[in-house]
Amino acid sequence: MTTRHAARVQSIYKGHSPWTLALALLALVLMLTVTACGRPAGGPIDAGESPAEDMPVEEMPAEEPAPVESVEKTPAETLAALPQTIETVFLIEGMEESVVIHLFREAALPFHTYYPEDMLAETAASGEADGVRFITNYGGNPNPEAYVAVTFYHADAVVTSEDFFDLLTGDNGLLESREVEWVEKKLPEELMYDWTLREYFFMDDAYTGAIYAGQHDGRFFHIDIHYPWEYGDGLEARAHVILENFTWTDTGQSLMP
Repeated sequence: MTTRHAARVQSIYKGHSPWTLALALLALVLMLTVTACGRPAGGPIDAGESPAEDMPVEEMPAEEPAPVESVEKTPAETLAALPQTIETVFLIEGMEESVVIHLFREAALPFHTYYPEDMLAETAASGEADGVRFITNYGGNPNPEAYVAVTFYHADAVVTSEDFFDLLTGDNGLLESREVEWVEKKLPEELMYDWTLREYFFMDDAYTGAIYAGQHDGRFFHIDIHYPWEYGDGLEARAHVILENFTWTDTGQSLMP
């Protein structure tokens, strides 16, 4: 206790008994002791100041998760992992029909796809082309006139687009040999698909269908859908399954957008 504080207490209690003065001095000592104990080292605390708020808080950096490396499969690995069969549903005359589809792949052809279990896959090869024909086999009764055929010409056999289109529409071409009426679509706004070079639609009294002409990796190809009129909805639905699952083996990209 300082001399100044003691003198002030003595002046206040002047005239009182020594006992009263002693109690007053003792109270002053206790008050000063409590005040000193509550004051932090480093100086006085200003009014309204909160020591806890001013003390810096060290933040621990959040741990970042380790990056996950994505391992992309090669087209060959993707193809090897494909299931041999898949159960799916398609619409026929507005009714859902459950069907099992089978994987098709052939080393000579640059694509793979799935085809319905009530169709047969028949491959063929020549000096100019390789292909497959998926023919209907409803109830175990194959019909070679109801099919989806895919034909790829060898790059050295059909070199130019003019040669390719002549194989389809020339005097001895595919459409002329069928003796059917047909129309050609080649303007971008006329084409159904963005991968086709030209599209042909044909019909006669017995049959109808379409031929879609394209090119991939330097090889011209066409997809030929041919069927009797009465096979309409059923064959079109099955053709859609084949085209929807049509995938280029070298890139893993789908034919259809």
